[in-house]
Amino acid sequence: MNGEWFRTKGVVAAAVGAGILIGAAGILLFQQMMAEKKRLDKVASSVSLLRRELETLKSESRPLGGSSRSRHRSEARSLSDVDMFSTVSKLDEDDEESEFFDISDDEMIIQISGDAGENDIIMESEPLDELLLQVDTLFNGTSEDKFLAYQILHERRNKEKRPPVNLLWRISKACHFMSSIQADKKKDFIFEGLEYAKQALALDDTNADCHKWYAITLGSSGDFLPIKEKIGNGFVFKTHVDKAISLRPTDFSLYHLLGRFEFEVANLSWLERSVASSLFQAPPSGTFDSALQHFLKADELRGESNPWKENKLFIAKCHIQLNNLAEAVRWLDSATAVSNTSAEDVESDKEIHGLLTKYEGYRRV
Repeated sequence: MNGEWFRTKGVVAAAVGAGILIGAAGILLFQQMMAEKKRLDKVASSVSLLRRELETLKSESRPLGGSSRSRHRSEARSLSDVDMFSTVSKLDEDDEESEFFDISDDEMIIQISGDAGENDIIMESEPLDELLLQVDTLFNGTSEDKFLAYQILHERRNKEKRPPVNLLWRISKACHFMSSIQADKKKDFIFEGLEYAKQALALDDTNADCHKWYAITLGSSGDFLPIKEKIGNGFVFKTHVDKAISLRPTDFSLYHLLGRFEFEVANLSWLERSVASSLFQAPPSGTFDSALQHFLKADELRGESNPWKENKLFIAKCHIQLNNLAEAVRWLDSATAVSNTSAEDVESDKEIHGLLTKYEGYRRV
């Protein structure tokens, strides 16, 4: 059986299993609510009966003359009032003991609050930390997994009055993946992701992931913006990647992003540079050598136990631009040896083989 398919179906099965569990808890909740309703009906019936008895006592104690009868009537009323108060108070005490009943420590939260309606029940199907862990696993899976992650995050987002930072930047990340999965809606997903990244950053500008995904979604939006705004966003992109690195200096993907920025700027045509210079006093600057250093840092942090095909490809492309052709072939060979595990890897593999065909003659013996 295909391992990727097994992992995907396993996660889906886990999600379905969780749904069944929540459904069972909902049935238990309903049963307890019905039992509670019956108990309250009994309370109402008892109170009604006591009231009728009190009215009867009042009627029987109606004065026929003489102060003695009035005194007995007063004593009867006082006794009846006390007995009824005691009975209701005891029922109220029972209510306090059973007001909140437990379904499960983790599966469901029952809460009556001032913000909710009198009989509103607020249900939380899964602790946020567990949901985010599930989503992070899906992010590393297939396109179907990433689509499921996007759905899960949006469903949870709709249940949160004040969505937390760790939920918001993950939705931005999910939108980034969706922009590749559903190319016909690429623009919509990119700007949706950018909006969530802005919200996350506004809540916490000390979070490396907020800066990282704001930079990524901002960079992706450049394909749909005028040239001046696109170039201006380049400055902003680098600022946020630099900030993310200062907060988390061991994140290899951040160095890859810096490398890509430097590589693209260094690769601008004369016309594009002229336009940039006319729009900005100091247009973005970058060199192939500095881009190479960032890609090498990303490769070092990623480690040989978990090689990154696309990053190795860009190291080779930097060496080609620097005319280190034998070294470029060596890195292309290294990239070829990395297995394809994503659509991005497949695309990189095509480019790698094309470059190997072109520069095969520079291979070291």
